[in-house]
Amino acid sequence: MNLYQINIRPFGSFYSSIKGDMLFGMFCWAVVENLGEERLKKCLEGYTQNRPFIVFSDAFPCGYLPKPTLPFTYYQKEQKDRSEAVRNRKDFKRKNWLAADKIGMPTNQMSKLFQEIPYIAKSLYTAVHLDPVSQHTSGGQYSAYTTEQLSYTKDLTLYVLIDEQRISPSEVQTLLQYIGQSGYGKKASAGNGKFELLDDLKAVEFSDVSSPSYLTLAPCVPQQQTFDANKSFYHIFVRFGKHGNMAARSGCPFKKPVMTADTGAVFTFLPEHKVDKPKFIGTGISNISQTEPATVFQGYAPVIPLKITEAEHGK
Repeated sequence: MNLYQINIRPFGSFYSSIKGDMLFGMFCWAVVENLGEERLKKCLEGYTQNRPFIVFSDAFPCGYLPKPTLPFTYYQKEQKDRSEAVRNRKDFKRKNWLAADKIGMPTNQMSKLFQEIPYIAKSLYTAVHLDPVSQHTSGGQYSAYTTEQLSYTKDLTLYVLIDEQRISPSEVQTLLQYIGQSGYGKKASAGNGKFELLDDLKAVEFSDVSSPSYLTLAPCVPQQQTFDANKSFYHIFVRFGKHGNMAARSGCPFKKPVMTADTGAVFTFLPEHKVDKPKFIGTGISNISQTEPATVFQGYAPVIPLKITEAEHGK
């Protein structure tokens, strides 16, 4: 598999943030609609046996990667002045982005390089449920409600791992363009979630760091027996999935919840399980749908080697 990147420009409103696992689900539907169901079946052969045909990252501000999820001592040494330490930590927590060309540095040299980049504007949108009989609101379940609406204020970068033996980069680019025109995520059928491609897919490589630790670029379901629990760190993200396309109108459109390690997790291989420069980590998840037994969940994430080093005098 080879890693590619492509820049996109979102426009209009979004009701779902662009995350790798959801984008994978929409990509599978795009394969069915444009290349046929049999093509998707071939692509998915071996998916749950560590053979994904494609793995998507989340969408990040162009030129930046997420801050690795590590304890504070991997970035800065403890401050003797408690009030100063509190101020430093609060300021540090707000800065969640690192220039992509700095990712090869030891983590204890990164602390002054992180930036706060406001690239999503959030607002509340008011809508109503209509009574299907009267076509009016009538209280109870047919009444006004609010939902969160997103607007991306900057161009974004997607990273994509592609098995070129099963699907070509040109096909991937065409299908991403199709998704951008059709709409991504919740309320796409109402004209939301649109984006355009700003360039072509291009191969990309990050710094050649020799390290047993890796940064994830999408939510993933790690194989816990493979990693060092004392040097692996992550936040939990639970995906409450829902089918798209025609399956969204089935008797049970909701998928089973999947608990993942969120984007920006850091996993360190145990010495006996060290893999030489893996392109991805995680597990392909099946048995998540009662209506579509063949449905799978992208429990994989593209990864970048990371040199984690505790700051001097860290605790």
